[in-house]
Amino acid sequence: MNGNDIKRVIAKLEPDREMADRISEKLVKKPKRRVSIKPAAAIAAALVIMIGAGTFVNSNFGKVDQNKVGIYIPQVQISENTEVKAKMIGLIVYQGRIYTQSALQIDANNAEKLIGEKLGMTKANITEWSKQDDYAVELASTVGVQAVYTVKGYDKSYRIMTCEKINGETYAFFYECLNGLTVKTGNDIFEKFKMENNIESVKYENFGSWNNGKNEVQSLTNPDGVNHFLAALENAVPNTRESLPDLFEDQGETSQKFIYVTLNDGSKVQLRLFKEGYVYYNGVDLFFKVDSNAFMSFWNELI
Repeated sequence: MNGNDIKRVIAKLEPDREMADRISEKLVKKPKRRVSIKPAAAIAAALVIMIGAGTFVNSNFGKVDQNKVGIYIPQVQISENTEVKAKMIGLIVYQGRIYTQSALQIDANNAEKLIGEKLGMTKANITEWSKQDDYAVELASTVGVQAVYTVKGYDKSYRIMTCEKINGETYAFFYECLNGLTVKTGNDIFEKFKMENNIESVKYENFGSWNNGKNEVQSLTNPDGVNHFLAALENAVPNTRESLPDLFEDQGETSQKFIYVTLNDGSKVQLRLFKEGYVYYNGVDLFFKVDSNAFMSFWNELI
């Protein structure tokens, strides 16, 4: 393995996401409000910055604007002022859109089957010292030089991917554009994942297990119940996290449940359910209010 390969492997290292989320739930807290962050991404980004491949994104990233016709998720804003509170992210610019590295996992055994049309090679031109003009370059990135592809079965305006082999190991990542759009219902987000009637398996665990790293994960065996719930989720009404500041505060053993969906193509989706009838998806930082009957019917299956 040569020096460049070593750098690229280091840049891909990430701590266990579940452990990272649990730690953040316990450490990152303000009075009367719990804020969930992704230290896994921050730690991985720290490795990236050591080899000069990173970018700063200002603190407005992820904030949303609620209006009468839905909730607008603004485009990612790149800051040239390194004094602004910032975080590092994996990033690719394609056709004027900014795609950020997804937390959704890709099964290495299925990754190559998902590769579609080759879009080009990323440019290793974005660092913490980059200027705004650097982001106007097609396929500008923080991820070094890699081949970028469409993903079979998914709209390229939403999801693209990288996939490469280093010393026989496959490294594949989704990059998604879930910004610069208005969310009126759950369909505007969840339809993009292609979950409905496309599920290989569903597993779940309660908050107590997740929070304490017990990994008491169980399999759900009723596919009809899952599909009915997902259909209701696409009609769910979005709410900003700021409008529901207390939901994260209820940390009873069974007050929240985590759903792990594996699709037929090997990709995975994680949903966080709250007993009050809400579903949270971290990728857009929104709560979705699901029809009460549909939600409780599904919730009661998660025993």
